Amino acid sequence: NIQRVVPKTLEILLMNFRGTVDVNSSARGQLGWGDSADGGFFTDAFVDQLESTFNNSAPDWATMINVSGQTANQRFLTMKQTELQKFSNFPALANSPAQASLRDSLQNSSAMTPGVFSLNVAGTR
Repeated sequence: NIQRVVPKTLEILLMNFRGTVDVNSSARGQLGWGDSADGGFFTDAFVDQLESTFNNSAPDWATMINVSGQTANQRFLTMKQTELQKFSNFPALANSPAQASLRDSLQNSSAMTPGVFSLNVAGTR
């Protein structure tokens, strides 16, 4: 599925694009989150957006980043709620240093939004 969809969308975004795009999965001061099933939430959301943008004749970076970022943040917030509930239900989980660190990181993270360090669209070729 993605093998058919991505080349057209990527051609529009990469080959026909002039400018600079410097984006990270999370903004400064935030952590990037993911899971073992799908990898990074932002990357997975971006790939999903590439697939859903296939029918759009003119995908653009700002929209791709915005929609992917919203999706990634929602996945993070859902995961955060689920994981913190586990710690609440089973306090012994936090006995290991790694689990305690995960709990603390989740408690201290309010969002996961893309860090857009440069989005300079100079046009298309």
